[in-house]
Amino acid sequence: MTHRMWTATCVWLIALMAQSAAGSPLAPSGLRCEYLVDPIGIDVTSPRLFWTPQHTGRGINQAAYQILVSSRPEAQTGDQWDSGRVASGEFTQVVYAGKPLASARTYYWKVRYWDQDGQVSPYSATGRFETGLLGASDWKAKWIRGGNQLRREFSLPARPVRARAFVSGIGFYELRLNGRKVGDHVLDPA
Repeated sequence: MTHRMWTATCVWLIALMAQSAAGSPLAPSGLRCEYLVDPIGIDVTSPRLFWTPQHTGRGINQAAYQILVSSRPEAQTGDQWDSGRVASGEFTQVVYAGKPLASARTYYWKVRYWDQDGQVSPYSATGRFETGLLGASDWKAKWIRGGNQLRREFSLPARPVRARAFVSGIGFYELRLNGRKVGDHVLDPA
């Protein structure tokens, strides 16, 4: 191999290594809202969002992000909030700053980021969060009094598409529906 061929081969290998070291951004993962994955019943009007930037290269940092929050899981835009491109390396405790959130609603969100070289990642998988009853006027129930066990019978005119029970009480509780325990928690606090 001649000196010229050796030099050209070395330059080609260095360029190839630099390109592979730079890598490319992958979709962010580990989406959390208020420290939880897909939480149900959050009680804050400006939840904090978290994600983990992923990259094929080493030493790569997030330089900007964009968050989309929507009322529909299939939405491609943020009808509740589109942060736009925000120049920031933050990916923890990013506070929701969109339209006011409504009580007892499910919201869907995704995020993408730009690395320090300006390369943009694909959007993350869609995460979700559901709000609880956010205002005092949202609570319509009456106190049920009883001994150690409270029971209320009711009938529905049709099979529900979706249902959520909001339980608040003094002390610990277990919720049962049609004789079956709801959820996997044992003696939840108030």
